[in-house]
Amino acid sequence: GKEDNSELSTYLSMINKSDAALRELIRYFEQVDEDTIILFFGDHQPLLRTEFYEKIYGKPYVSFTAEELKSVYNVPYLIWSNYELNKEASPKETSICYLANIILIHVLTNTSIHVLICNWNEA
Repeated sequence: GKEDNSELSTYLSMINKSDAALRELIRYFEQVDEDTIILFFGDHQPLLRTEFYEKIYGKPYVSFTAEELKSVYNVPYLIWSNYELNKEASPKETSICYLANIILIHVLTNTSIHVLICNWNEA
């Protein structure tokens, strides 16, 4: 029978729209003179049916390895800036709990503490 791929089509369409919006945002901030860091992350993976993942991995969900299950539930993040960042300060994988700390490390390693404190006091 014919498969219902509307869920996947909707997801891919929204990813395309999100990519376009992200591209527009980055193009804007590439032109800004002030040092800028932007953090992109999601709080969950898309709600796709188990059958979708079974088709990708070619086996039943119950036989997924720990690494395969991790890829289903892992949520990527992206840190962008209009100046060079210390790449070592951004681990490939982390908990959402640590993202604020990672951004702070980038700010502290690229800005003198004096400038950071002055800007904080002006706010």
